[in-house]
Parts: sequence; structure tokens; C-alpha cells
Amino acid sequence: MDIDQKNLFYPKRETTLFFRREEQRKKLFKDFLKSSRILPWFICCLIILAHIFLLTPQRLERAENFFFDAFFRIRPNLETTQDIAYIEIAEDSLQVFGRWPWPRQVHATLVHILKAWGAKAIVFDIVFSEPSTEFDDGAFEEALKETAASSTKIYLPLLLESVDGGKIWIHSLPRFEQYAAGLGHIQMTPDRDGLMRRIEPFISYKNEAHPQLGLTVISDLLKEEGRGSNLTTLPLDSNGNFIVNWTGRWQDTFQHYSFLDVLRSFEANQNGKKPMIEAEQFKNKICIIGVTAAGLTDIKPNPLESVYPAVGLYGNIINNLLNKQFLQPVPKGINGFILIILGFIAAFLFIPFRNFISFGKGLGLVFSWAAISFLFFWKAGLWLYMFQHIALVLILFLFCAMYSFFFMEKEKKAFYDLAAHDGLTGLLTIRHFRQLLNEAAREASKNNEKLGLILMDIDNFKNCNDTYGHLMGDEVLKSVAQIVDSCAKNQCTAARYGGEELILLIHGLKEIDQAVQYAEWIRENVEKKKITFGETTISVTLSLGVAILKEENIPDGMIRRADHALYHAKNLGKNRVCVG
Repeated sequence: MDIDQKNLFYPKRETTLFFRREEQRKKLFKDFLKSSRILPWFICCLIILAHIFLLTPQRLERAENFFFDAFFRIRPNLETTQDIAYIEIAEDSLQVFGRWPWPRQVHATLVHILKAWGAKAIVFDIVFSEPSTEFDDGAFEEALKETAASSTKIYLPLLLESVDGGKIWIHSLPRFEQYAAGLGHIQMTPDRDGLMRRIEPFISYKNEAHPQLGLTVISDLLKEEGRGSNLTTLPLDSNGNFIVNWTGRWQDTFQHYSFLDVLRSFEANQNGKKPMIEAEQFKNKICIIGVTAAGLTDIKPNPLESVYPAVGLYGNIINNLLNKQFLQPVPKGINGFILIILGFIAAFLFIPFRNFISFGKGLGLVFSWAAISFLFFWKAGLWLYMFQHIALVLILFLFCAMYSFFFMEKEKKAFYDLAAHDGLTGLLTIRHFRQLLNEAAREASKNNEKLGLILMDIDNFKNCNDTYGHLMGDEVLKSVAQIVDSCAKNQCTAARYGGEELILLIHGLKEIDQAVQYAEWIRENVEKKKITFGETTISVTLSLGVAILKEENIPDGMIRRADHALYHAKNLGKNRVCVG
């Protein structure tokens, strides 16, 4: 059989039935591609649900606190009431009055001054639990007694301390507490990272229960003003703690006065001199007294500062309740609903995945959520969790990226199979085979190796189609191709050359006799094969032409020789192998 240049590169025309089946196959594959988007959506839904139930904010506490603290630092200071004044026992006061603790007569003097200046409340962050000299204790008691009889209220703290494996309430002396308008605990338990973010609003032990000192003060004052102060309605977190909405840094918020300056200003007033501090500055003020000197103060770092005096906590709590500046995390159900919405938005952005475009969308979603969370934190006092939501977006991004990568590889392979393999026989197409053949010829020429080629044709195939129909013809082609392909599993490459012709490339030959043996094996197995379609069973034979690559680096001559050998086998009576 002669072969021209056109037939060397392109397969022969297929039957109309074959093209119809090929179109159906491609349509099924396209349908598969469309339906394949259902799977990533399904998995994304599972990821969202698993994330909600497994990665709770409590499990991610440290990471969530990072964003919580960052929001405090970038948020402007809150509006603060002018009703709060801190009186600090700082280094300058210690230099004058000596080592701490001071004689209680000094505190008695301050109480008299604040009462005289019309303070609304005097709040001590000092537990007067141990008796001192009778003179000092008597002076302090007298000051408290006179103040209790006036419009100025006194508030004293207490502690619950661990002693010998148990706990005990540490009170100020009863002679002092009897004149207090209220008591409050000053227990401060920081989070695991050491920062103060929340307080226990109430502590109950044995037969005693006390609210936090700041809550005691503000509750009492609001009741007196008729504004109501039901502490049981405080917004609390899931553990029953009150989250402190810090107004700002220590020195940037509220009014601060030195203990020493207050006493000197009072003395200046008494002597008719100009004071450093005017008495009017304390009128109707809540005066909070505590130690702020370095080395003596109880330091409680908060999200804003690593060094924050513990006494500063009470002013923040009072300010929160006065201005209703509460801060609370969103309820668990709402958080879960937000996660679902955010998860579906992320899945919508990432499916289908588009590399840098999807990455940009993911960044935009994260920054948008950060902006929304910050606005709610700042304006509404709602803590919308950050890290849990960012983690969900990241997980969905990584899943979609990996799914897209593996699916694209699968898709590429599927398209490769469609392009490189014949739809009917499953063998390689002549286009792809030709590329492999050219490459193999170059390598064989370079390494001085031999290649073999078998070109084969089904005998009387046209008569088979005319007699039994094209469906039987297709079955014959598939059956013969299976036999040839079984040979191709061993250092061979098989393809459909066109129509009823097949071609086989044999690598690593030593002699042409090996190629002949391959051809004879194929011929004999085809001859023995009984091909059944419906109720019809037939046998077919093959004519084969064999050639090897000679001293050449292109395979055209080898193909031409195999083609001539095949033509010769046909002329000699078919069902035989000839060498070209």
C-alpha cells in the first residue's frame, strides 16, 4: 500500500457513527465539568460546619485576644465623665510622708479635706485590715464618722485571699467599715497571658457575696440619683465576667491629682494663698484614692499599656456604667450565623479558583471583615470575633486552591486523554503517535539504538462493514486494538493509524527478527480471536508490514518501508507478515 505525505500526519476520515459517539463523549465530559463544582461547594459547607463546632473562640482565645487588644490600641479614647478624679499616692507623696504604709491620720486628713470640698464619694483602694496606733485609728474613724453624716459617701474594699489551703475574706477593721456606704471586692484575675480584660462582677464565698468595688460605687450613686442600677442586667461574657471597656491610657483619661498636692492646696487655702488645686475641682466628684508609686502599686497590664495601676480599673468600670459604654462579645448563635454567611461569601469568591485573583478577593474579604469588626467594636461595643473568621477564610482559600490544583490536573489529564487517544479503540491518535515517533527516532539515532515499526491492516474490513454493519466493524476494531494494546504494554507504543489500520512502535530492538516475532504474535492472536456482536460471531485476519530504523534520524523512511511491506503482504494473499 502506498502512502502519501498527507496520510502520514493525519488519520483517515472516520464514519459518521464514530463522530456522533465522540461528540456524545465530549458532551458527557463537559457535563461532568459543570457538575464537578457541586463537590467543592459540598466540602466547603462541611468545612464551615466543622469550623463552627471545633474551632470555637474559646479554643482560639489567645489569637482572638491579639485582635481584641489591637482594636483598643487603634480606637480613639472613649468619652469620659468629668465626675471621676484620681488621687494618686505617687513618688512625690512618699518622699514627704515617708515609707508606706502611712499613719492613718494622713488618710483622715484627706477624708476631711474631700468632705469639706464637697466630694460626692471617696473610694479607697486600700484595705485597712490591721490595727495601728489608737491615735491614728481613732483619727481615721472620726473622719469616716463625720463624713458618713454628710452628703459624701465612703466606699471601702475587701479581698478574698487564700490562707492555708482555704480562703478568707480580708476586710478593713469593723470600726471603719461601719461608716462605709458600701463595700466591694478588688479581686483582679488576669487572662492567661497576664492582661486584665475582664472582672468577676460578683464573688460569693461562704455566707458573703460582694460586687466589684467599682460596681458597688456606681450602683449606689445611680440609685441615689433615681436612675436605676440593676447589676444583674450587666452584659457579661459566656463565663459570666464583665469585659472592661478601657477608655484610654492611664495618663490620657480622667483627672489625676497628687495626694501631696491636695494636702498642700488645702493648706494654701487655709493660709489665704493661691492653691495648686481649687476646691471646686472636687465638688460632686467621685474621688478614687490608690497607690501608683513604682514598686508599691499593684500593676495590672491591660490591652493598652503594659504598666497600668490597678486603681485605674475602678474609674473605667464607673465610666462604663455612667456612659453605658459596654463591651460584649456577640452571642454564640450570632457568631455561628456570621461564620456561615462569611464562609459562603468566601466559597463564592474562591469557586472557581483563579490564583492571584482569588488571593486578592480573599485579602479584600479579610480586610473588609476587619473593618466591619472594628466599627462594631468602636461604635456599638460589640466584639465580633476576628481570628476565627479569618481562619475560616484561610482554610477555605487553601482548600479551594488545592482542590483547583488537583482538579485542574485531572482536567488536563482528561483533555489529554481526549486529544491523545482514539475515541473508539483507546489507542493513541496518529497526531500524538507521530510526536512520540519523531522523538524516539532522534533518541535512537543519537544513542545508536534500533527502532521497529509494525503497520497493520484488517483484511476485508470493508466487506465486514457492508455485510454485518458498522457496529460490528467498530467491535472488530476494538477487539483487534485490545490485542495490539496488550503487546504495547511491553516496550511498545500503539496507535490507530486511520480507518482499519493500526501502527506499533517497538523500542530497544536488537534485530529485526524481534519485530517480526511481535508481528507474528499479534497476527496469530487476531486470527484466533472470536468476535461477537449480538448474535453474530466472526473471525478476522491481519496483514502486517515490518520495518526498522536504519541510519536516519527521522522515521519517514521507516514508515514508507513498513507501508510497502504491508502492501506486499496484501498482494501475497493477506493474513501474513512481510518485512520492508
